[in-house]
Amino acid sequence: MQTVNELMTCYPMTVAPDTPLEVVWTMMEGEDVRQLPVVEERKLMGIITERDVRPVLRSELFEIGSAEMVMTEYPITVTPNLPLYRAAEMLRAYKFGALPVVDDGALVGIITVSDFFDHAMEENTNDETTGL
Repeated sequence: MQTVNELMTCYPMTVAPDTPLEVVWTMMEGEDVRQLPVVEERKLMGIITERDVRPVLRSELFEIGSAEMVMTEYPITVTPNLPLYRAAEMLRAYKFGALPVVDDGALVGIITVSDFFDHAMEENTNDETTGL
């Protein structure tokens, strides 16, 4: 059975709680990511998404705010050994774009809807190549 560990992005890009929103937005745009875990000393503090930042882009908060001001605290997480189908069920049920992966209290990765799409495309390509 495949697990989250096989598809997740290990040690993803993160931000600290006090990272200015302007920096968060620049990172999201520059790296083409829609969510960033908010971490302090490897401990997951929250997650900040495009949906969190976009509403304040043209406000004073964007210029003076930090990640912790708009992040989702205590996000739902998964472990590396969770079966992939369970993570997919969670992403669909909660309508999330990503789930942080935590092991022993520390952030070790992130699994995204895009990871599942990439995996499906790769599997399909492999099936076509091998004639299955």
